Parts: sequence; C-alpha cells; structure tokens
Amino acid sequence: MRLIYVACCFLFLTACDSTPNIPISAGQTKNISKQSERSVHSYSKELVVSMLNTMQPLNNETAVAIGTFLPSDSLTNQPLNSQAFGLANQLQESMQTLFSQVGANVVEFRTSQEIGIEPQQDVLLSRDIDKLSSRMEIDYFLTGTITEQQNGFMVNSKMIDFNSNRLVSAATLLIPRNSMWQDEKVIQRNGYIYRSEN
Repeated sequence: MRLIYVACCFLFLTACDSTPNIPISAGQTKNISKQSERSVHSYSKELVVSMLNTMQPLNNETAVAIGTFLPSDSLTNQPLNSQAFGLANQLQESMQTLFSQVGANVVEFRTSQEIGIEPQQDVLLSRDIDKLSSRMEIDYFLTGTITEQQNGFMVNSKMIDFNSNRLVSAATLLIPRNSMWQDEKVIQRNGYIYRSEN
C-alpha cells in the first residue's frame, strides 16, 4: 500500500511541473522565464496617457519633436548596453506613433532633404546633420532618461517647452526587463551551467 501511495505522489508531483524537462547540450541556451505579455509599446502608451493627463491639451498647431531616451547618469548613449539601447530606440518610435495618434503635430526632425534611393532600400531618415534641415519650428521636445534596475528599467519621460526650457509634463514608469527579452537564460559550457541576463 505504501509503495502505491509513493508512486501516486511521484506521478502527481511530476504532472504538476509545467516546465518541460529539455536537456541542454554544450553551447545551447534554454530560456527559463517567459517574455512579458506586454510590449514596450504598451508601456509607452501608459506613459503617454499619464503625460497627457497632466498637461494642457495639444492642438495640431503645437509642434512636438520626440528625441532619444538616454541613461540618467550620463545623458549620452555611449554606456547603454544592448537591452537599454533597444529600449531607448523603441520608446522614441512608440512615442512618435502614440502622440501622432492623439492628434499632436509630431515633427520628424531626422528627415533628410532628399530621398536616398539605394539598391535594397529607399531612405529618408538620417542622423547625418549635413542632410537635415537647419530650420525647424518646434514648440515642445519630448525626451527622457532610463535608469537600469535589477528587474527592469525606470523610464522618466519629459515634455519640455523648447522656447522656455520649462517642464510641461512628466511621467515615470518601470518597464520590466523581459518586455523585449526573456528575463533569464541558462547556458551550458564545458559541462557547467551558467545563468546570464544577456
């Protein structure tokens, strides 16, 4: 009777394990935790809603430019790791989309003065200052900072009056690390298992 009880307990416990037991061979990676169900765009929407709730309504004559989100400790993009760099770029693109969708007059200041036609692509956006317009009418500039934390990135977005440098609106949100990447990986090398965030 005791043997049947132990066998039933063993079967019950192994059935409760939802993670499949997949062997890891040398040099392979196995993802331990899943990717977030929310995208960076979803978190960006939350930031935009929070900002719009605390500022005067934007009209289609108010020109808004949306810049890069930078590390809070240096305000340059040099120390950003690949995760934070990807997050910074996606935040900028999502903010442009979302502010356009609510009727703001979003200015794409990275637009060059001519279309570059190449064999594999047609290019209008550029970061080459010589190809960009020297004059732009901008009322507000949206930018922000990113602070890396253990489980994610603290994002601070700021809408700044371009003429007075006055902060028009701001919002802060923690974006989980796994919103763009799975949180943790296990790698086996030379018979040893290593855990890694990247």
